[in-house]
Amino acid sequence: MYQHSDKSRKKYIKIGDKKLEIEIIFNPAQALPHLRDKIISDIRQITKLAWADFGYVVSQWFDWASILLIVRYRGKIVGFSANEFVGENLVVFLSTMILPNFQNMGLSKILQGFTVKQFLLRNFNFKFWKYFKKTYFAFRTPKPSLVAAVLRYNIVPSINGREPTHEELEIAKKIANKFSPHCIFDEEHFVIRGALKYNPDLIFNLDEIPYSNNKMVDEFCKRYLKYEKKEGNLFVIVGHPNFLQKILALFAN
Repeated sequence: MYQHSDKSRKKYIKIGDKKLEIEIIFNPAQALPHLRDKIISDIRQITKLAWADFGYVVSQWFDWASILLIVRYRGKIVGFSANEFVGENLVVFLSTMILPNFQNMGLSKILQGFTVKQFLLRNFNFKFWKYFKKTYFAFRTPKPSLVAAVLRYNIVPSINGREPTHEELEIAKKIANKFSPHCIFDEEHFVIRGALKYNPDLIFNLDEIPYSNNKMVDEFCKRYLKYEKKEGNLFVIVGHPNFLQKILALFAN
């Protein structure tokens, strides 16, 4: 299993009685080309155990990532988060995968929050007036639980019917084209049609759908992702934290 590189740095966090180590690698494709195959193999194994085998897509996460966070417990990899920084106004959450025994610890939220913090520090540092500038995040998901988790960031598609701005729509179109260039993107509902058809193992059975505690979100996802038809549809979620949320992210973790 992949071990540390002198091109990375470490951070420790404690959740309950578990002390976890996070290895932080910026631009892994450029920083660690000699370890590319080994790291991809390791995170692919985590992905299989956490959800399913994503195949070649795992190598895209590595190649596109601006930051790769690898989580270890007692020396063994238990999760990772690969994310991309696009310019000064967009974070793309490529993938966060956590082993089942570690999934109810809030670890995904910690990793994504740390990613946002690094993005803000890299682009704005402590020049607080720059935090008034709109900053977006985007990701793809079929999971109602994830949609519900980011409602506070004024996301689109909106369960309350808010129309997307031109910039939000352009971000979503670019994400859809980058990940699924051969699929139809429904611009009205921010849905990539058939995005998971290439690997049916990624399409949820009806009894596997990770619903949220928000009935509006769950019904919204049922309506537009059409789970019962098993079409393999994905939302492109675009959100933007407000000034206070960005400041809180800066001083978190």
